[in-house]
Amino acid sequence: MKIISRTDSLITIKDLGAANWVLTLVCLVLGPAVFYVELFNGNWTSKLVAALFCGVGLYLVFSDECTLILVDKAAESIIIKRSRIVSSDQENYRFDEIAKIILKEEHGSSTKGGRTISYNIQLILKDGEQVNFVNNAPTVSPAFAHKQLRIDIAKEVSGLVGVPFEEQGTPGLGEVLGVFKQVMEMAAKGEIKNMAQVKVENNNSEENNLKE
Repeated sequence: MKIISRTDSLITIKDLGAANWVLTLVCLVLGPAVFYVELFNGNWTSKLVAALFCGVGLYLVFSDECTLILVDKAAESIIIKRSRIVSSDQENYRFDEIAKIILKEEHGSSTKGGRTISYNIQLILKDGEQVNFVNNAPTVSPAFAHKQLRIDIAKEVSGLVGVPFEEQGTPGLGEVLGVFKQVMEMAAKGEIKNMAQVKVENNNSEENNLKE
């Protein structure tokens, strides 16, 4: 995702999609090649593998989505155009429908056990609806996440629209451990009461009220 043009009244953003084009080309080249080599042989296993490669390649081609976003201050609207090979659609959102713009951060894990992360800019409408700038935001390793780039884009858009910008995300391990440490310190100082103690105090309070 990147800003391809900007003026005082118009920002144009383009995202070419999350498909791995190297993998797509490998599948589309290797599949037919294997099928051709095995065409006159009786090895159905190789033919099935070739068909699988072709299927994966075609799926990546047809499912990938190119997104063009126009933030137009003169028209006071954001236009999101989503295009695939076989279809396209357009969404329009007026500035007065938008409550804020957020950068949503989501954590996950790869099949190899590594940590992955994705960042997606979202419009939060006043009726509570959440609209992704890009559907199926790429989930990558933190080293390739380009968080600051997306923050800069989101801030520039929010400034032109005139709404707040916020970062939202799943807390990382460090944040969780930090909260746990604070809770333990408060418990050690007696600032947090356990449930049994609270129940006893409530019972004593009710008994005192009855005596009065």
